[in-house]
Amino acid sequence: MRKTLIGGSLLAVFLMMMLPAVAAEEANVVQSSNLLKIQPEFIESLKDQYLNGPTPQIILITLLILFLKLMRWGVVIIGGIILLIILRIIRGHNTTGVIG
Repeated sequence: MRKTLIGGSLLAVFLMMMLPAVAAEEANVVQSSNLLKIQPEFIESLKDQYLNGPTPQIILITLLILFLKLMRWGVVIIGGIILLIILRIIRGHNTTGVIG
């Protein structure tokens, strides 16, 4: 137990120390690639595309978000029902009687 705690703590410290190195490496990759040159052109093409106003895609995205929210609540409700059924089954088979 103690070895696991010490090993996990050392691993956590090591990962926190490596975090800035990973971010610096990602920044170097972005600077060395052509992403910085392509980005303004891409933004300008998006501005030209949506200059006249939002397209029907906005409506579809809004409907998709609402559908996903409903799905999330459906999963929560169904999961709750399944949990209640499992608890009722477990409660029915309770074998913790006193040995006498």
